[in-house]
Amino acid sequence: MTSVQVENWVCYSDCVINDITHKTNRYGMALSLVVGFNNDRRNVLLAQALLLDESFESHVWMFTQLTKSTGMQPIVIITDSDPAVDAAIRQTLPSSYPIHCAYHITQNLYKNLRKLLGNDYQVFLTAFYSCRNCIVENVFEQWFNNLLQNYPNAKTYLEFIYKTKMYWAHCYTKFKFTGGMIASSRVESVNGCLKRLLHNSNIPLCDLVAEIQRLLDLQDKENEYNFWRLSIPTIRHQKNSNFLFSKIDQILQHYLTPTMLKMHRDEMNQSLYYVAMLVERNCEVMEEELLTKNSDEASEIDLPQATLKQIISYVGLNNVKEIWAVSIGNSSKIKHYILLLQNWEYICSCLSIVQSGIICRHYFQVMLTTKEAVFHIRFIPTRWYNEDRNAVQESFITADKFLQDNQQIEYNTDEFVSSLCLFDQNNNDYCEERLTVLEQRIVYGKLHGVYKKALNKALQTTSKSEQLISLLQEFADDKNDDDETDSEEFYQYDDTSDKENFDPSIPLLQNPKKRCGKGDHWVRKGLSHHVKYLVLKQKHNVDVKNVGKLGIIKRIAKNNE
Repeated sequence: MTSVQVENWVCYSDCVINDITHKTNRYGMALSLVVGFNNDRRNVLLAQALLLDESFESHVWMFTQLTKSTGMQPIVIITDSDPAVDAAIRQTLPSSYPIHCAYHITQNLYKNLRKLLGNDYQVFLTAFYSCRNCIVENVFEQWFNNLLQNYPNAKTYLEFIYKTKMYWAHCYTKFKFTGGMIASSRVESVNGCLKRLLHNSNIPLCDLVAEIQRLLDLQDKENEYNFWRLSIPTIRHQKNSNFLFSKIDQILQHYLTPTMLKMHRDEMNQSLYYVAMLVERNCEVMEEELLTKNSDEASEIDLPQATLKQIISYVGLNNVKEIWAVSIGNSSKIKHYILLLQNWEYICSCLSIVQSGIICRHYFQVMLTTKEAVFHIRFIPTRWYNEDRNAVQESFITADKFLQDNQQIEYNTDEFVSSLCLFDQNNNDYCEERLTVLEQRIVYGKLHGVYKKALNKALQTTSKSEQLISLLQEFADDKNDDDETDSEEFYQYDDTSDKENFDPSIPLLQNPKKRCGKGDHWVRKGLSHHVKYLVLKQKHNVDVKNVGKLGIIKRIAKNNE
């Protein structure tokens, strides 16, 4: 991993995708790629590794080296549903949650069940994905049992994949942040770019590494071009977000990247097609429509990803302040439920804020209806921010129609504001614990780079060299003054020590500049071979009449000993 990849890992390791590609080198080694997406939703190659095979041991080695290099474990990792990868993740990445790629699930179903089911395969595939996309655990279990009864030929394979249902069934993975990804298509895209650069598979490993670095350079140049293009001032048309959420739009422009800004503006515009109404806490809300909807129907859009009971259980009933139901303007059927929490946070049954980190259109409609629904930029995860943006000091604001009432909500507790993001609030302590080591490594790399630039510049003229030397000497003297007390204590302890108190387990520091030179010992270096033969003959009593090399003399002497 390069230093840039380590920095990207710190920012974008909340959701990564891992897959293996072959035919990239003449030795038949498998190339494992770990790909993520940056704050502009573009592919980022985070890590790469060459493996001898796709065995459990190879994956354990790769994930172990990845953890050693970065000090952080990914929160969610999308895999190709290989059992060896799952086992390696459980052993080396205990804090990571694997999710199986939907595309590879389909490929495995086709390989294992297409011939067994024959003409019933397409009907089975539709029923399987209806079961897989179910949002309720009890309904999932019921429908999966129906698959076992209706398709006995597929029972063996279905029982095999049932063991890993936690990794591919939507009812178990819906509360995980995936950035909207359900497949490993981003890795396949990087594989395609790499294969186009390689031209053929009969290349040495050095050329493969060079092409990977070339791919990283192309990604950096593309990002620089996009930043330059988006920095050009433009005049945009008047949209609904400009006058309904003008204050919110200004904050979003300051913090978010252009891609994420556009996505939030689209959600603001779509919010006008919905109607929100308050739901009483003591009434029984009918959720039959949420239980029966399946995402396999192509005509259905904007489907709920969780029931009201599930999101209440997720946040806790005591934390709920209000419950709102949202429906489309031309229909009375309830589409989603939104919970306003006691800490001014919210959660919607679409789970957009949890799965993608995007404030949904349903919440924007609730903001237009009540001033109890407020906005804070920390609702959005920091991975979508522009670089060097700190939103802790921002305040809560409402929609423009409520600003005339001077509605303003402020909190002075930084810990409260920093925990507003739903999907990663349980991982803040884990990430911060490992950021210290990573920051030290990154700072070391930056200091080394600045040192080389300063040294090259100082060598140009004598005055610059003296200036650099004086600065470094002044900094070193300040450091010695701070550590003077510690040094005195060390020497006092060293004076009272003796051989009896010597601990052999404690390593002794030696002069780092001292090294052993190559060649013979300095005493024997000037002697001729004939003199050396005579010395060995006298010492070991060896006949050297027919011996012509010193190495043979030594071996004979060693055997005689």
